[in-house]
Amino acid sequence: MKHHIRILTINLCDEFPGNKTILLNKWVVILSKIKGDILFLQEVNSYNIERLANSLGLKILNVNNLEATSVLVNPKKLTILDNNLVKILNSRKEPVYIGNLHLDDIPSVMHHMNNMVYKSSVSIPISSGKAKILKLCVEHRIPRLKQELVKANKYGRAIIAGDFNEPSHLDLDNINVPVSKLLAKNGFIDTYWYQNEDTEHGYTWPASSLYKKEPGQRIDMIYTKNLKVINSRVLTSLNWISDHKMVITDVDM
Repeated sequence: MKHHIRILTINLCDEFPGNKTILLNKWVVILSKIKGDILFLQEVNSYNIERLANSLGLKILNVNNLEATSVLVNPKKLTILDNNLVKILNSRKEPVYIGNLHLDDIPSVMHHMNNMVYKSSVSIPISSGKAKILKLCVEHRIPRLKQELVKANKYGRAIIAGDFNEPSHLDLDNINVPVSKLLAKNGFIDTYWYQNEDTEHGYTWPASSLYKKEPGQRIDMIYTKNLKVINSRVLTSLNWISDHKMVITDVDM
């Protein structure tokens, strides 16, 4: 029997201006319309995740306070086995590993490709060459990704999603950024690329009025392993309340 599951990932944008209670109510309206079954959330610092989950009729799979991430799941379709493991309700199918990532934002590959300074906690000189930038990508992001892959690879089926702060090598010509390469090496499918193979309209950052002069890039992804991908899209809106767009992927689990 096929079990249709909707996955989404969205960075809630901790720095988005406005009262967080009012913003949370807006997120409830948005997410209620989308009807996701597995929600990967990043930058949840200022939000009451328990209230968000209750308002949506979802259960909290995990909260990582250190990385400010959380995953919510639909209890009408999924049974929680532990903080990173779910299975289809009343099914004998093997469980699925769930990993939520919000990787380091240093360095910004697209800023350097566009000869722009990326303003963050650390500023990397524009004069830095491609080799230096790729070395920093490895140093800042790969250790955390490897931690997740060690856990995910214990299971035959997995979903790893979130804000990777790095474009895919599939989007770039002859620039082997490491995160997407390592995920592909471990058998994960970039669901948006798999369904579209055209990222011209797949940029997920920036969105709304925040950072609108920054270079567009696809840094929010949903990766799956041994799950049938039905479709994947980037949700756009003129009245968005985050600096990131939402990625939505439907799978048969």
